[in-house]
Amino acid sequence: MSYSKDNSEPRAGLIVKDHVFDVARLLGDSALSTIEQLLASWDDADRRLSDAVERLAANGDGAIDPQDPALVGQRDTVKEEKMLRPGAIFCVGANYQQHIDRMAAIRNVDMGKSTTELGLPPYIFIKPLQSLAGSGEVISVASRSLDYEGELGAVIGRAAANVGKDDALDHVAGYFVANDLSARDRFIRPGVPPVSPFRCDWVGHKVFDGSCPIGSDLLPARFVKDPQDLRLKTWVNEELRQDSSTSDMIYSVAEIIAYLSTLVTLQPGDLILTGTPSGVASETGNFLRDGDKVTVHIQGIGNLFSQIRIL
Repeated sequence: MSYSKDNSEPRAGLIVKDHVFDVARLLGDSALSTIEQLLASWDDADRRLSDAVERLAANGDGAIDPQDPALVGQRDTVKEEKMLRPGAIFCVGANYQQHIDRMAAIRNVDMGKSTTELGLPPYIFIKPLQSLAGSGEVISVASRSLDYEGELGAVIGRAAANVGKDDALDHVAGYFVANDLSARDRFIRPGVPPVSPFRCDWVGHKVFDGSCPIGSDLLPARFVKDPQDLRLKTWVNEELRQDSSTSDMIYSVAEIIAYLSTLVTLQPGDLILTGTPSGVASETGNFLRDGDKVTVHIQGIGNLFSQIRIL
């Protein structure tokens, strides 16, 4: 995770039994004080973190030593920060089959052959760094059709260029929880004919300050047996809106990474959001309102909280 204390700069923390340890102090290496520094040498850092966890678990009865100099405090007493400042944020659209099926049914549209039947790659778009927000932040946006999109995110830990699907996951450092917020009322440009290729505004409805909240926790990839077998849930206040599995993805995490790596060399720290399942507000009309609290949970990884302010 990324944390701060006493208004300090964000630092890398390791969560063990709901306690946070400062990574640099735990490893005795000041050059590994941030998530970005860990990712820059991920293979070595991951091994050292694994060894550190084993050492902590081997202490007597496994209890946390309150005198450990690397101990920051209990998880709920530590301020969470944005996980990292990435080099790039790649997102995948229309990547869950049930979501596509529901949207097609609502709009009474025959989708014809699927993208995979047509031999097409994943649909990719990007978000700028300014779109990032941390867990617990207030997201302010002028939109009357603001939508949530709970998503599984992957962080690149090793540079990837033209990698195959079978090797793609070897380049993942870990996984995190994300929410691809979307201002649906900015998507269609008024007055532009439906046949025009310039009718849809992807930047307008996907890019605004805080449109990409990400969790502060990064679960190392070695703890995720299969990224295509994770439960994802999204609540708005107390109402469960999304309840699905990453098994419903059309393009797997490995396929997404393999394809992206043919377009551009992926670098350590790059983020990849892998799409959202069914249950979004565009399917129901239940868009976010001022004061709403959005919670995204992914099995084994953690939670992401966002407070919504409609301007």
